[in-house]
Amino acid sequence: MSPIAVVLANTSVVEPDLVYVARDRAGLVTARAIEGAPTLLVEVVSPSTRVVDRGRKFQIYARYGVAYYWIVETDERAIDAYELADGAYRLALRAAGDRPVRCPPFDDLAFPPESLWMP
Repeated sequence: MSPIAVVLANTSVVEPDLVYVARDRAGLVTARAIEGAPTLLVEVVSPSTRVVDRGRKFQIYARYGVAYYWIVETDERAIDAYELADGAYRLALRAAGDRPVRCPPFDDLAFPPESLWMP
């Protein structure tokens, strides 16, 4: 969880809200930062970050090979789960409501998105 630096390149350092690094990429985790593209980056959108999260960060994460990118829309109570394909993100799933879903890369984990929000 934030704060943690992710160094994608010498000139591209980001601090996403949540980071997941799969075991096969554990070597990216150093005392200084995560150095390279983690498996999943998650951004929780706020009115002041929406343009950056859906614009600049969307492009940067794809350019540096982050396999999965989730954008959490708190106002809409939804998660947009993207996966990288041919160098660009495609929407894999829009998760909302109380029906259990499986968001990539966690195909074995089902959860109702509504359970993420405080009553």
